[in-house]
Amino acid sequence: MIHHIKRATRHLIFWSLIASALGLLTVRLLLIGLDHYKLELADEISKQVEAPVTIGHLRTHFHHFSPQLVLKDITISPPKNNNESPSIQLKEMRLGINLIDLIWSHDVFSSSWVALVGVKLTVKKQADGSIAIVGLKAGSGQPLWLLQGRKYQVLQSTLTWQDEQKHGKPLIFDDVNLEIKNEGDRHRVNILMNLSKKQGKSLRASLDINGNIFEPLAINGTGFIEGKAINLPEWVTLSLPLSLNIKSGVGDFKVWGVWKNSKLVSMTADGQAQQLQISQQHKTDFTSKHFSTLFFWSKDNDQWQIDVERFLLETANKKYPVGAFRLSGVSAEDALLHKIALSSRQIDLHQIASLTQFFAPLTDDQAKLLAQAQLKGELKNVTISADMDNKQLSVNGKFNHLSSEPVLTLPAIENLSGSIKGNEQQGKIRLTTDHAQIKYPHLFRNPIPINKLNGILTWQQNVDDWMVTKSMLEINSPDIQSKSRLQLIIPKTDQPVFMDLQTAFSGKDMSKAGTYYPTTIMSKTLVDWLDHAFIGGKVPKGDLLFYGNLNDFPFTKGQGVFEVLFSAQQLELNYHPNWPHLTELAGEVLFFQDRLQVNLTQGKSDKINIKQAEITIPSLDKGEQVNVQGDFTAGVLDTLNFLQKTPLDLPIQPVLNAITPQGNTEVNLALTIPMEDYIPAKVNGTAKLNKANLTVNALDLVVDNMTGALKFNEQGIYTDKLDAVALGYPIGITISSDKQKTTINANGYTDIDTLRKQFVMAGWSIATGGSDYKLQLQLPYGNKPSELTVQSMLKGITLDLPDGLKKTREQQRALSLNFSLVDKPLLPISLNYDNQLKAALSLDVKQNSLQAGHLLIGSGEVSVAPKTGLKLEINKEQLALQEWLGISASMAKTDSTTTMSIPAISEIKIHSDSALWKKTPLGLLDLSLKPNGKQWVGILNSKFAKGKLNIPFDLTGANRISLNMDELDLSLAKQLNNQDSAETAALATEAMPLLTLTSQKTRWQGIELGQLNLVTDRIHNGIAFKNVSLNSDLQKLTLSGDWQVNGKQSLTHAKG
Repeated sequence: MIHHIKRATRHLIFWSLIASALGLLTVRLLLIGLDHYKLELADEISKQVEAPVTIGHLRTHFHHFSPQLVLKDITISPPKNNNESPSIQLKEMRLGINLIDLIWSHDVFSSSWVALVGVKLTVKKQADGSIAIVGLKAGSGQPLWLLQGRKYQVLQSTLTWQDEQKHGKPLIFDDVNLEIKNEGDRHRVNILMNLSKKQGKSLRASLDINGNIFEPLAINGTGFIEGKAINLPEWVTLSLPLSLNIKSGVGDFKVWGVWKNSKLVSMTADGQAQQLQISQQHKTDFTSKHFSTLFFWSKDNDQWQIDVERFLLETANKKYPVGAFRLSGVSAEDALLHKIALSSRQIDLHQIASLTQFFAPLTDDQAKLLAQAQLKGELKNVTISADMDNKQLSVNGKFNHLSSEPVLTLPAIENLSGSIKGNEQQGKIRLTTDHAQIKYPHLFRNPIPINKLNGILTWQQNVDDWMVTKSMLEINSPDIQSKSRLQLIIPKTDQPVFMDLQTAFSGKDMSKAGTYYPTTIMSKTLVDWLDHAFIGGKVPKGDLLFYGNLNDFPFTKGQGVFEVLFSAQQLELNYHPNWPHLTELAGEVLFFQDRLQVNLTQGKSDKINIKQAEITIPSLDKGEQVNVQGDFTAGVLDTLNFLQKTPLDLPIQPVLNAITPQGNTEVNLALTIPMEDYIPAKVNGTAKLNKANLTVNALDLVVDNMTGALKFNEQGIYTDKLDAVALGYPIGITISSDKQKTTINANGYTDIDTLRKQFVMAGWSIATGGSDYKLQLQLPYGNKPSELTVQSMLKGITLDLPDGLKKTREQQRALSLNFSLVDKPLLPISLNYDNQLKAALSLDVKQNSLQAGHLLIGSGEVSVAPKTGLKLEINKEQLALQEWLGISASMAKTDSTTTMSIPAISEIKIHSDSALWKKTPLGLLDLSLKPNGKQWVGILNSKFAKGKLNIPFDLTGANRISLNMDELDLSLAKQLNNQDSAETAALATEAMPLLTLTSQKTRWQGIELGQLNLVTDRIHNGIAFKNVSLNSDLQKLTLSGDWQVNGKQSLTHAKG
């Protein structure tokens, strides 16, 4: 049996080979004569493609079991009535039939293949989405034969692609290799393009589809396309959205797609681009150093989803972290977005904002706001979904280091971290932030640093409003630590926003408070005051309450409550720039509505101790004035120094130049200080003195046990009465002020013994007793010197003075002393006693010395003291010389401990119309003496003598008095001798001066005696007359002798 089967098989194979050989031979014989049918073939092809076809050459070829027909120089022309150039041109066309396939399938199309070489053709995507080859089947149908042949190839050809659906510009490819394989309804297309240098390196694509590609909604299958080194600007044939234009960029990409019913339902793309630059009108170019992405896109009916596994962007300035996210949504046939959702493990906000700002279809205002925001930070594990139809929104995720700049009325934030979870109805934000910052220029002028921000904010949507609440929010800055509770009600209408805020806080440094002032809702004057008010201090505890509508703040009409109350320690307050600061303060500060009140329980200002004080600003909005009311303790001198440092312009310095106060005082002060510098302040103060004292500097005069109230206001210092003790007795003091000066008046009593102790000087021996006096101290404003005037009628004082200056205890004679309290070493003093004794003196109180003076007895005036020396002047109608000499001797007998240093006498002037020596009338007397070297030089003009005098300062030893007289009447000597005979013996001969006398005219009881010369020498117990001569025309007398004292008797000898 097997043998028969083998034999039958051999016969079958043999005869099959014979049949195939005969068939192939028959085909070859038929192909040999095919060249004669070129015209008939061209006509037949023209009928098939419905376009004129010409064939240049035709030849045959047999390859294995596939006979081939080769056509060259083929042109498919447009219809005769069309003047366009040929749509399709071919260098060569190869047609073949696989005989084996033909035998099995009995289908010529499925067994044939076509290869086109050097084709120039145009492929269009038509407006309805179908694909058409220009020049083929120009009628109503499509070239379905492309899908019926076994295989079609296009080799080394030029292809022009044009998208009429999107009105794109044609793309021309010069080296295209394409293959179409058809297996029934399955069609596989492979394309390889070697691109020009301008276009890139290469592009290849593969399609595996089912259906008719020439019919809409008829394609199902998959596809792949890959481009290498694609020069992107050359591929932009369409008008890109948003007027985008690719200026530069080279990219590689791979894309896999799936089609159903000619619609793309899924896609996978992996691409990258280098040196990408995209421009858009009115925007700065978008540049990317490197861009890479891998994403998966799918669509099922109306739902679509994009999974981006890799999104890498590197610009010239920054390399962003690799991003990955999922974006999904629902878009219906109306092309509107109905639902959208976004989820991502990590999103870089700066990157998203940059891309959105450039690529998103934003209005100019939206783009400007996004640019202003300058978003930074990252979102982690975030999910956001929105239902536009039902107006629903949900969000869940974390945000780290979130930062943005101020936008519209929203504040800027920096480095904010936390999480968010909620929807359009309710939700919460959990804040867990360290080292953040808030900038809100609509309220605060400076950024507010935040060291720590912890808490939960919740929101809830009601029918008419949104409600935002926080049960406990901890906010700590470098200067303030706080815990707050908040409720915000935000109406959906135009109604105002309501806020209920309660905050407990503490602070380390009040000098940093200016950072937290809401300056934009404060007046400029108030901001300036607050900026300089709180210099330093601590806030151990404070509370804030805000309750009301935001647009009603600062609640001047009581529409809400705004209150900030905090305690302060070690506070330094500058309540006015021109007033001394308050330091080391403790108390409470209250902001209530539009009012500021500071209640102090302790503190200092300069050296003033504050017992209690209240500082208020009645209206923070108006910012007109600061009121200060308080009680203070301090030294009197410290109080005056404090007032001197204020802008009250009180004459404090003249007071301090004149007096030095000591002791303590309690001060009650009320100030009204305008915030504008050009408005003067108002002040009312009272300083209570209790046993204080002061020293009149120029006189070293102490006034102690002062008791009473010293008052002051913006005009100056005043008082009703101060009780004190001065010069050993009680006095009453009053003070008044006017626009020019401050005047201190004092009424008191003192005695000579007290004055002798206070003012150590010669002359007190002539006075005894005590008397009332009035003292006035005038303190002019400006640079004028202060003046001290002392006046007394001297009732109760006895003065033992010569002539009319003498005074008994009961008599009243006016005495006036004026001290000019200049800021110089010497104190100018003027004196007037009953207009009989006047003096202008320069006194050095510290050295207890009289530096210069002018003393006048009698009529006349004195002006100012000379620069040096003491000028003595007597100008009296009657002058008892012996009394004034006695007074001088008496005043000179005071010991050194009670005698003031007296300057050298610079001049002596004596004038009297009726001088006396005891009872002897001397008549007219004019005497003028000035020091010259070691002697007095002067002129004498009197009834008894006229001439010049030289009197040595030292009358002892060999020094002698020289009298050079023009006239001399010796009769006066006899009268004086009779009166002085009883005292002559008592004179000490050692004290008698030596004398040289010359007289040109000498008289004796009216008789002219001639010229007199006399020279004396000193001997034991007497004087010797060495030479006495008297010469005239009638006589001449020459003698010598002596005068001696023996006990109480004197004896005179003469010879000559």
